[in-house]
This record gives sequence, structure tokens and C-alpha cells, in this order.
Amino acid sequence: MTDASPLALAAALLDALEPLPHTERRGELAVRARRLAAQGALPAVLVELADGDPYERRIAVIAAAVGGDAEWIGACLADEDAVVRGHALRAARTLGVPDSAYEKAFADAPAAVRRHLVRAIVVDRRTALADRLVITARDTYGDIEAARLLPGCSATTVAALLP
Repeated sequence: MTDASPLALAAALLDALEPLPHTERRGELAVRARRLAAQGALPAVLVELADGDPYERRIAVIAAAVGGDAEWIGACLADEDAVVRGHALRAARTLGVPDSAYEKAFADAPAAVRRHLVRAIVVDRRTALADRLVITARDTYGDIEAARLLPGCSATTVAALLP
């Protein structure tokens, strides 16, 4: 890990990105996120960025995705910011975020966020997760919510739930 404080590293990252046009900013962010991950400093920098404004939080989730921080991405699956949540849901697929992170996010999420989570669960073919969540969704949120999970469920679960 580097000797610089996480606050200094986060500030240096933001300072380096600020003058760049969008396309160059994304590339520079990727390079710096990978470097921070290799140094073991990325998690601490993410914590610093998470305390910032929406732009900084969005930089954090992209850095976490590029740096391969599956735990951070999992914690962002139900983020209140749709941009942060969207990046997290896309990155979760490639980083192998565990089903338990989706279950935790689903349990506390508002309806709009649950719809995004369900879509990701179905698209990512997380069948065992869909099978586990469908009964909870029906009992807690109703039949319509459970029906959204059915395309992701196994044939056995669908047959058991439908007449």
C-alpha cells in the first residue's frame, strides 16, 4: 500500500480527472483504479469517494468495477443513485458478486430498485436466487412482484407456483 493517505489519494484522483474530457477521463480512471487496486489502496479511496457528492460516488463505483472490488459493487446494488446502481448491476455480472449481496439489497430496496434487481437476476440467470426470492417477494410485496421473478425461476419452481 502507498504511504499517502486515502484522502490524499482520492483528491489526487479527482484532480487528475477534472481537466480531462469524458473519454480521456474514463481511460485515466481505469488506469488509476487498477494501480490503486494493485497497491491495496483502492478500498480506502472508495470509502473517501463514497462520502462525497454524487459525481464522486459515481467515480467510486466505476473505480470499484475496474479495480475488481466485488464487495464494494455488491454493496452498491441497491444504491439510491440510479447511475451508481446501474454501474453496480452491470459490474456485478462480470465480477461474480454473490447471490447474498442481491438478497440483502432486495430485502431493503424500494419498489423501483427491486425492479432493477429482479431484471438483473433474470438476465444474469441467477436461477437459484430467483427460486429463493419468489416466495418472499410474493408474501411481502404481492403476486405482481413475484411474477417478475418467474422468468428467472427454474421449471420446477414455476410449476409449483402456477396452477
